[in-house]
Amino acid sequence: MKKASFVLLKLALFLVILLFNINISYSQKFKIDSLENVLKKYKEDDTNKVNILNDLCWSYGSVQPDKAIEYGERSNIISQRINYKKGIAESYKNIGVVYYRRSDYKKALEYFINCNKYYKEIRDKNGEAKSLNNMGLAYKEIGDYGKSLKYYIQAIKILEELDDKSTLVKSLNNIGLLYQKQTNLPNYLDNALTYYHRALNIAETINDKNSIAFSYYNIGDIYINNAIAINNRPDRDKDLLELGKKSKEDSIRIRKEADAEAKVILLKALDYLNKSLKIRQEINDVRYTAITLSNIANVYAYLKDYDKALNNYMLAYKKQELIGDRDGITNSMFNIAVLYYKKKEFPLAIEYYSKSLAIAKQTRSSTLKDIYISLANLYENIGNYKLAYENQYSYSQIKDSLLNEETSKMITEMQTKYETEKKEKEIQILSQENKIKDLKITEQAIIRNSFIVGFVFVLLIAILIFNSYKRKKRDNQIISLEKAKTEKLLLNTLPAKCVSDLKLYGKTEPESFENVSVYFSDIVGFTTISSTLEPKKLINALSEMFTEFDDIMMRNSCERIKTIGDAYLAVCGMPEKHEDHAYNMVKSALEIRNYMLERNEKAEIVFRIRIGVNSGKVVGGIVGVKKYLYDVFGDSINTAARMESNSEPMRVNISEDTYKLVKDRFVFEERPITEIKGKGPMRMYFVEDFL
Repeated sequence: MKKASFVLLKLALFLVILLFNINISYSQKFKIDSLENVLKKYKEDDTNKVNILNDLCWSYGSVQPDKAIEYGERSNIISQRINYKKGIAESYKNIGVVYYRRSDYKKALEYFINCNKYYKEIRDKNGEAKSLNNMGLAYKEIGDYGKSLKYYIQAIKILEELDDKSTLVKSLNNIGLLYQKQTNLPNYLDNALTYYHRALNIAETINDKNSIAFSYYNIGDIYINNAIAINNRPDRDKDLLELGKKSKEDSIRIRKEADAEAKVILLKALDYLNKSLKIRQEINDVRYTAITLSNIANVYAYLKDYDKALNNYMLAYKKQELIGDRDGITNSMFNIAVLYYKKKEFPLAIEYYSKSLAIAKQTRSSTLKDIYISLANLYENIGNYKLAYENQYSYSQIKDSLLNEETSKMITEMQTKYETEKKEKEIQILSQENKIKDLKITEQAIIRNSFIVGFVFVLLIAILIFNSYKRKKRDNQIISLEKAKTEKLLLNTLPAKCVSDLKLYGKTEPESFENVSVYFSDIVGFTTISSTLEPKKLINALSEMFTEFDDIMMRNSCERIKTIGDAYLAVCGMPEKHEDHAYNMVKSALEIRNYMLERNEKAEIVFRIRIGVNSGKVVGGIVGVKKYLYDVFGDSINTAARMESNSEPMRVNISEDTYKLVKDRFVFEERPITEIKGKGPMRMYFVEDFL
């Protein structure tokens, strides 16, 4: 549901970009046709022709982007020639908007900067303010929030001077949205709320119902985020730390206090969201009525009032059906399924997961992998391992990295090469045998004619047979070597037991292991790091690091399962059982952390990793038929991933299940009880060192 809230926030952000929000309709097509007819009448290059070209650029922007750019560039060239600076500014703005819609934000920014330059030259304050606002939008999408805020504030100062309250409201909302995205800043939610309230006050003075509804929605969304932050804040157990210990009663008391505080704030969120909903219904805005209903449902879900949450998701779904919002329908069906799963109404959960899955497949929605993993967990919980395995397989197909695909491809190619060469050698041997038969017939004829010639010929045949034998022996050795290479490659990719099963039976069955510890790690900021490095240099660094990880895992009787990009997944206790699986895995995690600390002191490329470990039940087996891949799944895998995502750089974060198995063998830092996505409140521990 958090993902659904993010989608709603993105949709709400799109509403405030007034310059870019154009509804394509029949009347707009009529306008385009009329403008093109008028353009044909203009033979001379003058300001009127420039204005028509700019209008066509703007009108085509959301219909045919390439044609829009063509008209914009024509306008710019003529404007430069006749020194019409307003036309130059307008053409830069319109072309920038087209590139923004295409998500080419750097290109859009170049045009917005040039646009701002010309508006300043002609002292067009309104145009200058809007171009500054557009620069803020572009910098935000690029990820430079500091510059984005700088230009938003400059735009606001000019709009206040012009008393342009309508545009000012939208700029204030933009700043609120910008603060809401910067979760790393202190008081980011409070700062966002301040700007939303400023926007609301101004919108109410000019009775702009659309902006009022939007501000109500944003304020409600802030309160939802505040409630989530209360449940997750790191100082929630501060008073317990002062007591020197954490008793069960104290933990329950603090959890109740946090829940009560969060509930009060969620009720405030409901109040604002209902105000927004009322206005959306009054102005018959079906799309944002559905969006608001979905967020109201999210609040009821957080409050664990699942019946009201279901009712609101259903209402949102009906609105989404009216306007054909297939992505919205997918998310509503998924959220309804999640609620039925929480209510343990599994048949209904399966029904709605399936509906969501059918649409997600058609639209190639990003929700697809979440649906598959949710179905896998559901089927595992009800004991249907076959369907659990199938959905896990579908999830793996979507998520598996290019590296695993290349490994599978290499295995397939080696197997194909082995089989092909084997057949070629067999054909060659058969051919040699046929030649020998022919030579024997010739030999008999020669013997009849001449004993001496026959003797010489027999000698020649003997030599040929000997050479043929030597070649056959050499060919068999080559085949054996190639087979050994293939088996070695399989052993590097699959566990030895699975390779043995494949050789004996041609297949291997999935197995469930009760006592397994799972290791999960990834590199902090890997996307940013990889974008600055040459591919060869990056791959060499990753290869060196993962090779050391493999050595550490092997020394501690652990098994690397796979790498997914920069992520590393390993297990202990499967497929070979191990009583000390938890100790071995935590020991491996500490050794990996220590290795990374030493490596980073002298390495050119510094990688900082987060590590998570969990223990529990895991199902494992071969995925695929032509391309073998050993994979693991189950709730324990997902929990290990959550441990990693809730860890800190260069620290080992373990679950309570793992802690219970190794609590007397390591030094720990107990962490506050934390709300974990899809899991609820969980207790976690940082592993500091060996005892």
